[in-house]
Amino acid sequence: MSRTTCGAQGAGPLRNGFQIALAGTAAFLFSDQASAQSVSPDVSAADYWHALLNLDRQETVGLALLLGVIFFAVVTAITLVRTRVASARREATFRDRVMTLTAEVDRVNTLLLSEPQIVIGWAAASDEPDIIGDISIVTQASMPQRVLAFGSWLDSEQAKKMDHAVEALRARGQSFSMALTTLAERPIEAEGRAIGGRAVLRLRDVAGARRDLAAMNESYEQLLGDVGALRI
Repeated sequence: MSRTTCGAQGAGPLRNGFQIALAGTAAFLFSDQASAQSVSPDVSAADYWHALLNLDRQETVGLALLLGVIFFAVVTAITLVRTRVASARREATFRDRVMTLTAEVDRVNTLLLSEPQIVIGWAAASDEPDIIGDISIVTQASMPQRVLAFGSWLDSEQAKKMDHAVEALRARGQSFSMALTTLAERPIEAEGRAIGGRAVLRLRDVAGARRDLAAMNESYEQLLGDVGALRI
């Protein structure tokens, strides 16, 4: 216990010694002498140091605990602010990335659906297929999985070939391409290949392409007739 009487050391205990020591610590840490003087205008800087140096064990532990709590609070607040700033930056980056990927997916879907076709994909470790496209080109069923029931829209021979080809594609990544005709007499082109660790099957309606080919052949025959007439 710091003891002083009339500015000199004596037998009487200094009143509020712990509060003076605490104020002295604050003055030392923040170099704010005016703030320290506002605590007790009758106590000098020497009294602060003297009170600090003569604190008993209990007061020292209390002061250390208080300073530790203050230090922990400051460090925690700074860490929290930095974490929030970093999280805001990452969130903005991820948001931009999501927008970019969403636009890319929309563009790919637009390209895939620009013509009547069905795209079926299997992941390497999954038996559940992802099916997109217009399934009405091969079946009128409401469930997309009915596309894989080849016997429901192909004759038995073609359905058996498709089953073997799809099995080889998924098991060994063996590509294939074949021309099919549905039970409704609709020409379909089937193409299977392994892309990026996925087995992908594409069924494309080629009726429009065949009509275009027939029109081109008709125009060609007409041109040949005109050329023959000019030769005569």
